Amino acid sequence: PTCLFLLKGYGPTCSPATWSTRIKKYTFGKAKSSTRSNLLKTRITRMRKQFLASSDQNSIEKFIEENNFEKFRTKQILEWLFKKRTADPQKMANIPKKLRDALAENFICSSSSIEKIFEAPDGTKKILIKLGDGKLIEAVIIPSHDRITFCLSTQVGCPVQCRFCASGKNGLERNLKSGEILEEYLLCCEAAGQTPDNIVFMGIGEGLLNFENLSVALLALVDPQRFALAPRRITVSTSGWTKGILELAKLGK
Repeated sequence: PTCLFLLKGYGPTCSPATWSTRIKKYTFGKAKSSTRSNLLKTRITRMRKQFLASSDQNSIEKFIEENNFEKFRTKQILEWLFKKRTADPQKMANIPKKLRDALAENFICSSSSIEKIFEAPDGTKKILIKLGDGKLIEAVIIPSHDRITFCLSTQVGCPVQCRFCASGKNGLERNLKSGEILEEYLLCCEAAGQTPDNIVFMGIGEGLLNFENLSVALLALVDPQRFALAPRRITVSTSGWTKGILELAKLGK
């Protein structure tokens, strides 16, 4: 099938045999025990609560109905999420405190935060983001004369360990959840003061090795009823994970 998400490949600077061994170690669950433990905790957390940033109209409508709030509150929450670009209920000034508190109790809301921003003379901003468990990732806002690009991360660390890249120096710690990827996007919107013209998934991690979460985030970003970005404006970088490339193509976007 045709895939409008652009792919950009960077082959690792190690031998194919070494690269394959690293990927298999990650794929078949032979990574260090702390990684397996973190992945288990991630699954448990996901079962308990949904990220507000990754919610859609159906999930918000269901929440509103089950908690006996007025139906028009759904539209207000969606406008805050996708038009005003915030997943923090306390910033949703036109909804009552009871509803804001209920959102905070029933969803994972703004679990990530900006720890520090480093700005270069040309206006490029490197953003250090602290996740809910204290792990750190980086995103970059890249301006040019007529457009702005967000460079986003998909993992904490990286299992591929390309020689030219510092991201994989300590291996993979864990995958980002889809909601964390979307929170990363929202934090970049906040720091830039606008939505991007382009997104490149070329930050920390091999995104296609976190395809389950990356694909959910991608579909939310291009959903016309949600973040409404054009698929052709999104680039997914890869070190060459063929299975992931084929899975990406199946999205049909």
